[in-house]
Amino acid sequence: MELIGHYDSILHDHLEKVKASQQSHKRMQAHYLSNDIQNEFIQCCADKVTDVILDEREKCKYFSMIVDATPDTAHIEQNVFILRYVLQDKLTGKYEVKERFLEFVDCNKKTGEDIANIITSTLQKHKIPLMCCRGQGYDNGSNMKGSVKGAQARILQHYPLATYSPCACHSLNLCGAQAAECCPQVITFFGIVQKLYNIFSSSSQRWEI
Repeated sequence: MELIGHYDSILHDHLEKVKASQQSHKRMQAHYLSNDIQNEFIQCCADKVTDVILDEREKCKYFSMIVDATPDTAHIEQNVFILRYVLQDKLTGKYEVKERFLEFVDCNKKTGEDIANIITSTLQKHKIPLMCCRGQGYDNGSNMKGSVKGAQARILQHYPLATYSPCACHSLNLCGAQAAECCPQVITFFGIVQKLYNIFSSSSQRWEI
């Protein structure tokens, strides 16, 4: 906003009034620059983007979903939901595969049943019919790919057309890790790299070097 204020006289005057009120300790009634207002603006933008994605998906009856989880800096497990569907371009008439990020969902539960329930409830929240799902994409963890208690198996029990496909990149990563563990030279090499990283990352002065 300060950058835009250099080119917009009205916004520039408003920002100057806010600075003056802060310096004189006389708080303005409403200046719309607080963290609450900024978060509300961000949420409004997010809601608008989500509405556009959901409207776009409704034009395509069938879809696939990709769900993966990773802990963030606050050590909260974040499940990411991604939708894939085929959409016809209005101008060219060509069909294109669209991949859209839907949302993050906090989840610290790891069982296949818990994750399947989260997937189901998240799609229901956005009024996305799971019966139209034709593909599931997860990593190779047993809680996701398990043929009996995995998340994919539990969803398949109710929606047998939602074919499960393991993540190819994750599979390749596992193959590389298994292959590396068979070679003593590789183990030694990466062990040294890890120790060097630990040494430098534990000190701000060494990290600067």
